[in-house]
Formats: sequence, C-alpha cells, structure tokens
Amino acid sequence: MRSAPKLSILPLWLTVAWLLPCLPQLVRADPATERWTLLESGDREKIAAELTEIAKLTESDLGVWQWRARAHAALGQKVEELAAWKRVAELDPEDRNAFRATVLGLADLGAAQRAYDLAQRHWDWFEAEAQQRLAGSQVAARVRHMELPPAPGTSSQESAEAVLKRLDQTLGKPWESVNWASPFEKRLAQDRLVALNNMARFREAIAFAKTMQEAGVELPGYAQAALGNSLASLNRPGQSLPYLRKAVQENPFDVAAGMQLYYSLIDAGKYREADQHLTEHITRQAYWKGDDFIGETLANEARIQADCARAVGLALGLDPKGAERRLSTLADVAPGSSDLRIAFAEVELIRGRPRAALEEAHQSLALEPEMSSAQAAV
Repeated sequence: MRSAPKLSILPLWLTVAWLLPCLPQLVRADPATERWTLLESGDREKIAAELTEIAKLTESDLGVWQWRARAHAALGQKVEELAAWKRVAELDPEDRNAFRATVLGLADLGAAQRAYDLAQRHWDWFEAEAQQRLAGSQVAARVRHMELPPAPGTSSQESAEAVLKRLDQTLGKPWESVNWASPFEKRLAQDRLVALNNMARFREAIAFAKTMQEAGVELPGYAQAALGNSLASLNRPGQSLPYLRKAVQENPFDVAAGMQLYYSLIDAGKYREADQHLTEHITRQAYWKGDDFIGETLANEARIQADCARAVGLALGLDPKGAERRLSTLADVAPGSSDLRIAFAEVELIRGRPRAALEEAHQSLALEPEMSSAQAAV
C-alpha cells in the first residue's frame, strides 16, 4: 500500500515571510482605542494634530465627538470643548455627562443666566454642589446687571427689588443665620452688599459689611468697591479710601471703582494723589474699543469719563481754558457723548457762565434723557 504523500512545509514559510512586514498593520489597535490612549498620554502636540485629522470625520460619529470634547479640555480650549459637548448632547440627549458639561461650560464662560435656564430642563441631573454653583452664578450675574438700564416697561427700582428678592430666595433663610464657613453663602452675602449699594441703600450696605467683617470675612475687590462707594455717598470720603484703594489694586481696570477713588481723593483733599491716580487710570483706557471681530470701533466711554473728570479738575484748579481745550479734543472723538456735554456744563458753571452751562446740560439731557446728573443740572 502506498503511503500518503508528505506535504511540503516550504509554502508555509514563504507565506510567513511574506506576511511578516504586514503584521503591525494587521494587529493594529482600533483607531478609537488609540485616540483614548493618546489622550491619556497628555502629549499636547499629538493631541492637537489628531484633532485636526479627526475634524474630517463624520459629523454624526458620537464617539468622535466625545473624544474631541475631552481633547479640547486637555488643551484648555474651553469654547471648543463646549461646542463638542453640545454636539454630543444633541446626538445623545440622554447623555447626562454631556448635558452637565454643556451647562457648566456655559457658566464658566460667563453665560450664567443661560446656563441656569438650560439646567432647569434636568435639574435633578446635577449634584447639590453644582446646583448651588449655578444658582449662585445666576444671581451674581443679576446683581452685576443692576448697573445696566432696566428692561422696557420696568423701573430701575423694580429691577433692583427683584434681584434682592432673588438673593433672599437663593439663600433660603434669614441673613442673620448665614454660615460664613460656606463659600456659597458667603458669596451670596457679598453679592447682597453690592446689590444694596447699587440700590443706594448705603447705610444698610455699610451695616451689612460691618457684620461680615466682624465675622472675619475678607471682602473681595468688587465688594470692597461697593463698600467704598457707599461710604463716599454718605460724605465719608476718608473712610472710603482704604476700600477703594484695595478694589483698584485688585482690579486696576474696574472703571467705576477707579473713578470713585478719584472723586473720594478729591473730596478728602488729597489733590496730588488724586491727579496721579487719574493719570494712571486714563493710561489704562484706550480712546477706542472694538475690532474687526465685532465689526465696528466705538468711542470708549470709560476713557471719555476719565478725561472729562480731568478737565473739570483743571477748571477747578483755575485753568478753565486748559479744561476747554481738553474737552474740545474729546468732542472730536465722541461728539455724541452725554458725559462730555455735562462736563462742558460744569466748566461753564465754574467760569461763571450759567446760561452756557444750562445750554450744555440741555444737550446732555437730549442725548441721554435718563441721565441723573443732566436732570439735576437742568
């Protein structure tokens, strides 16, 4: 009987030799797995390069968008991260992590009211700490907006009262019971101090600030500015100076605090320091603001106000012609500025020309009917 023929093993070796160079491609990991491994490596340059490549992939690939969100976060690109999380939430509305990241990302970028409103759709998806953070940011934004004109059909007082009521509701207990060890409650109290000052309830603001100071609470710059303004508004410029100086030191670009410090220094008789401070304040303000991004360039009212104050100071220092020259220069920059017209009125009044001062005040009132200083002058 014949035995079965032996199979040659040569073809197998040839096959292996042929496949060997291809093994890395054959055993390569899944691209998605490689991306997450890259993200864990922290290699910012490679992550950025992969982001460029991955942008070419399909718009509906959920995994890709999840990776993009994490990658942008690793690179500190908050706007791009928010956009990616928003897309993830659109592709998978039940993705709680994406929804929370979208809401908190909006809050981090300053859109506190929008973040709070969006969070109401799934409020129970947020932990208590995140709920406090969103509520606190929302009410703080409303306090800041008190300085803006009120909504149509409402008065400034109505808007302010609504903000104060919202602060009370957010705290949920008497202000005498504030837990000063709680960052959330402490921040609410500081916002309440600002709100009281904005409402011209200066004595309440000062008393409330005293309560916080006695509790060992260190006021941040914006609260220091509010306390300083309340003291100055009650004709206590000397007492206001330490708080206003600290506020300006912490935030040199706080226009309101910077101007209030100037006026308080003048009222306290510190003319040399007032002039030096105003010079520094003016140099921090450009005449124009805006760029190609917003599509227009506008006169910077903060710079106009500071220069107007300098001009009035010159007039008070017995240099009315120098004051007029400065104001005339400003008229070329901002001919429609109500602050400029009221400054002209003050200079005319200092020069003993009340009729000319009244005409300037009327022009200011025509430009801005709600301007309190113009109303008082007329």
